Amino acid sequence: RSTLFPYTTLFRSRDVYDMRGNLIDDFDMYNSAANQTVQYDMGHRANGIYFFVATSKDGVISKKVIVK
Repeated sequence: RSTLFPYTTLFRSRDVYDMRGNLIDDFDMYNSAANQTVQYDMGHRANGIYFFVATSKDGVISKKVIVK
């Protein structure tokens, strides 16, 4: 149980929220490559809906993930 999340060095923060809006994880990854994908392990999370949010100086992207 994992999800792929876009990664670019422009993102300043990457956060994971549960359906209630509680921050459940935050992570920083530094890499010299400009664009790639990060695999995030959801195996330890309970079934439910989660939101991955990445913030940069240019804006925010989010991805909804359903864990079954």
